Amino acid sequence: MTKNFLILLCGTLLLGGCSSSFISFKEKNPFRKAVVFTKNDKEIVYIPMIHLGQPEFYGQIKRFVTQKRDEGYKIYYEKLTYGTSDSLLQDTLLLKVRKITGYYFKGIYTDKNNETSPFKKGFDSYTRQSEENTGIDLSKDFRVDLNMRQLVAQIEADHSPIVLDSCDYATPPNAKYNCKQYKEYSRLFLRTYRDEYLLATLLATPHKKIILLYGVNHYDFLSPELKKAGFEERKWGISR
Repeated sequence: MTKNFLILLCGTLLLGGCSSSFISFKEKNPFRKAVVFTKNDKEIVYIPMIHLGQPEFYGQIKRFVTQKRDEGYKIYYEKLTYGTSDSLLQDTLLLKVRKITGYYFKGIYTDKNNETSPFKKGFDSYTRQSEENTGIDLSKDFRVDLNMRQLVAQIEADHSPIVLDSCDYATPPNAKYNCKQYKEYSRLFLRTYRDEYLLATLLATPHKKIILLYGVNHYDFLSPELKKAGFEERKWGISR
């Protein structure tokens, strides 16, 4: 493996948490690790996603999503948003999230000048996942994710306030980050709270046929929890 590929791999594990599931950024077949969860008349087709990859990977997903939507499936997708349109609050949230995770999330997949991004070495080699290239229709499909405002608020309610200090304000957003962090809350922000929200939504939804486009690293939580809830799992393309 090349040095740049190793950097990208490490970055993925840092953002998503260590996982037994992995999809190469060079993968062109999005269905290789797709699985289907079924319980009675409910079907969830989980297509594990990567945020940087090949155009062919996303192109196949777009065609599949369009077809399945026409067949009556509901499209669920992952996307971390601010949770507010207030630009000043957005700035504060970005600084607090950097304080927790070490990453400045604005432009983390696109800005070559973002020194906190573990992906910057791959911007020229890979395509970024987007609503357009995966066929997401914002007017019809369902974002199943918490937002930054909710995540920070939950951490502060459950644990402690995220206090920004002079180092945070003095460090430019895209600069290398060396300030004191709340690292112990990083996994809560990146994985735990979002995993729990996703699971609760899938168990409570009245929708019977779902296409789930969600990061590959969430599989290790989702699979055993759905099985505990009575779902059966099989690989995509294998009939019951």
